[in-house]
Amino acid sequence: MDLGIGLCLILGRLFSADSKLFCSPRYVHTTLTDFQVDRRYKQYYHQMQIVVSSFDAIAGSGAAKPYTALALQTISRHFRCLRDAITCQIRSTRRSLGEQDTSGNSKGVGISRLRYVD
Repeated sequence: MDLGIGLCLILGRLFSADSKLFCSPRYVHTTLTDFQVDRRYKQYYHQMQIVVSSFDAIAGSGAAKPYTALALQTISRHFRCLRDAITCQIRSTRRSLGEQDTSGNSKGVGISRLRYVD
């Protein structure tokens, strides 16, 4: 079974059987993409912390900051831009299916999870 179809069935059972939002392939795809972007950002951030701690262990405490601060800010900005584009797609899909715009803190909408570096 396709992951999107499985997610549609699970979400349809959780919320309502007649909700067309959770059975929209576009909505399911963009929501899954949103979760993947979030997971990749967390993975990148964790890997950068490992690099910083390794660099600090060799070169001394705080030595990595000048080298990694710009990289973290830049990548964080890129991930936020990507998340903003995905959020716009999710909102557009919700509007096209007649759902109310929750604008803000609903799961899959917003960028609060990407504010590790700022």
